[in-house]
Parts: sequence; structure tokens; C-alpha cells
Amino acid sequence: MTAPTRTQRLAERERALAAGLEVLEWPLDPFDQTQCTLVVGELGATARRYRQHDHRLLVEWLIASAHVQRRLAASGSGRLTIRSHAALVAPAINDVVHDGQWLTCGPVLLDVGAERAWVQVPLRFNALEADAPALAGDWRSRLALVFTHWFAAGYRAVDYQVSSKMGLGRFLLARQE
Repeated sequence: MTAPTRTQRLAERERALAAGLEVLEWPLDPFDQTQCTLVVGELGATARRYRQHDHRLLVEWLIASAHVQRRLAASGSGRLTIRSHAALVAPAINDVVHDGQWLTCGPVLLDVGAERAWVQVPLRFNALEADAPALAGDWRSRLALVFTHWFAAGYRAVDYQVSSKMGLGRFLLARQE
């Protein structure tokens, strides 16, 4: 099954707004760089729940919110504005180590004190699963721990960025207001 495109998601938003809906939800694989970039990074969906049985974030798209409106306006311009200095100085929750061809997930930070924190994920996850399934399973287990722990502590995923140079995607977690 092909994932929905930006055009399809925006059409879905328009239909939902016309029907008086305020929130759309769906599962999202945190290792799917293309969909994470679109859904969280560009369209402004957020997540505060993690489904361990299928290793998916449950994203919520608050389609009429100021956050979503800012994201839609910024993604059309090609630039986003960092609204909080805390995002610039946020610690990484998980260390990432280059181990030959693949990235491994190092120690995980469970100290929940920062206003914002980054969760790092490897790009090319499908290739990782095919070539190193045990390492891919370790990544899924560690991210399940990170997301369930931090979400339970009152955080939500509010942004997603890609660093192709580093071979990483990363989610910005923020304490819920």
C-alpha cells in the first residue's frame, strides 16, 4: 500500500474541516523517513502515544490548530522558524554510534528534566532490517522504551528533521503545555 502524499493529506484535511472535525489520527512508523518528514515535520502532526504491539507512533493532526497552520505556511515557503531556544540546546535522548555500515543506538537517557529533547533514528531502516535484523530489532526495542517512557512523563513529539550527512532522522520531544 502506498503512503498518502502531501496533496492527499491536505485534501483529507479540507474534507475533515468541512465536516467539522478537529483531529485526524493514524499510526506512523518512526523509521519511515519520508512519512515522518511529511506528517510531523511539514504538516505539523504530533504524537504522545506509542503502540508497542506494532511499533508505531499514534499521530494526532490537530487540523485547525495554530501549530498546524504555522507548519503549513512554513513548509510552503521552504523555511521553518525555531520558536524556542530550548530546541536548539535540547539534549539527545539516545547516543548514536557509527559501527561500520550501520548506526547503533547507544545508551538511552531516561532523566526527564529537559523542556525539550531529541530522539535520533537511523535513515535507511528497511536496508538495516534486511542486512542486520538483530540490530534493527534492537533499535525498535530502544525506541519503544524511549517513546513510552517520555510520553508517560508528559512529552510529545512535535517535530522531525533529517540529517542526510549524519544518516539520521530525529524527533523533537517537548513537554506538553
